[in-house]
Amino acid sequence: MNNTEAPQVLLHPDRRVGADMGRWRKSGGGAALARAIQNPVAIREEVKQAELRGLGGSGFPAWRKWEAVAAELPKPDKYLVVNGNEDEPGTFKDRLLLEETPHQVIEGAATAALAIGANKVVFYINPDLSRPLAAMKAAIEQWRGSDLLALASHALGRPMELLLLPGSGHYIGGEETASMEWVEGRFPFPRGKPPYPAQAGVLGCPTLINNVETIAHVSHIAVQGAAWFRALGKGQGTGTKLYSLSGDVLYPGVFELPMGTPLRELIFDHGGSNLGTGAMIVVSEGTGIVKRVAEYERFFAHSSCGQCNSCKVGTATMSRLLDRIDTGRGTAADLVALENLCAMLPGSGRCHLVNGAVMLLDSAFRHFHDEFRQALR
Repeated sequence: MNNTEAPQVLLHPDRRVGADMGRWRKSGGGAALARAIQNPVAIREEVKQAELRGLGGSGFPAWRKWEAVAAELPKPDKYLVVNGNEDEPGTFKDRLLLEETPHQVIEGAATAALAIGANKVVFYINPDLSRPLAAMKAAIEQWRGSDLLALASHALGRPMELLLLPGSGHYIGGEETASMEWVEGRFPFPRGKPPYPAQAGVLGCPTLINNVETIAHVSHIAVQGAAWFRALGKGQGTGTKLYSLSGDVLYPGVFELPMGTPLRELIFDHGGSNLGTGAMIVVSEGTGIVKRVAEYERFFAHSSCGQCNSCKVGTATMSRLLDRIDTGRGTAADLVALENLCAMLPGSGRCHLVNGAVMLLDSAFRHFHDEFRQALR
């Protein structure tokens, strides 16, 4: 494993101090918030020039969401929801940040909140992540009694509230509009759009929703600048990215590497596409692809909230047909049915769960079609 030359920003030892606020401040913690207090508009411009994107899977330019929320008046509040639901198979980067670098996450959130004028910051975290939740709870308590939060509130012109909210435990709860439903006290069914969260989010208030990793980068961009962040990437990529690597590798774990790092380098150099959340589950040569795809499609079927019939019935049907093929009971008609579903289902749900299920299967068909045919009865 060769990770010594990779730039460590989010995973630098100075950030990995747990809930110890004293150690974090000695290493420069609080500098980004000070800059946001002096000039919140400049922070938005740095994020734009840095080309920071959503790192929870969408890759959407972060500044577009920020500008949309900043342009809205409080109705009567503005919300920032830091999404730490993280429940996809093979994804475990956000829980590492929450557990080992909680102050980094909180400062990034407070800096972003000042930049868009948000007075309520909600840390929305998967309820099964007991250690990250404990670390965040301890860190937030320290912030509540600190001069940093008092100064941020003064600059904002109203109290800035830091709220910790365990999520629903449902995979679908990670979808941004579903997270707003849970914050409001309801089951996390995804909402239709428009209106978008920037205009009418939590309790009808303007709301920004960003992933934990996205928010963690904010304080460093605020201090080091956009040019520094862009220079960290490779090719067209900017900044660094956390990759969750698991499966058939010698060195599983979370790796911070330049955005744009080739997959081959990640697997063979550091672990001995559609980027998505940065989760890479490595399958060694000789492993049955049909069985692995059937396992993942079972996950999608189980995770569907049932609000959209196309998703509920479609993912269940895909899972059932794949199980038939995997166990030697499938027919050529089953394979044709799966191909038809891949053509019919994309875009039919309120969220992207059904799209993810189709993307996985469609990719497997394109690259391993012979294995599916060999598995037929």
